[in-house]
Amino acid sequence: MSAPSEPKDYESVPDNPIAMFYGDLPQDEAEEAVKRLVPQSARSFSDALTEVGWHAVPSAYVICENDQALPAERQRGLAERSDTVHRVVADHSPFLSQPVQLAALLEEISLASDA
Repeated sequence: MSAPSEPKDYESVPDNPIAMFYGDLPQDEAEEAVKRLVPQSARSFSDALTEVGWHAVPSAYVICENDQALPAERQRGLAERSDTVHRVVADHSPFLSQPVQLAALLEEISLASDA
């Protein structure tokens, strides 16, 4: 599967995006998801932030325990800044592999932040 060509200052689509992002999906669904990937601006990794939302609004982090793109250990470090931390046994894309469960969790998080 060939990745789209990337313009200057963009991170390319990984060589094996199925293993990295879609390991929990059936092969045909993963291949369809790969077709929608596009290069990401490299600036998103290096630009200085002018504001950070988690300073002013309640925040939650959902750790994806089987994530191959961002290992769970790294996610735990990022999650330390959040008000609440939740875990799912899923790869990088639970919105595709576990949409019903993820939607229920997001609803739970939303309702808790309204309390």
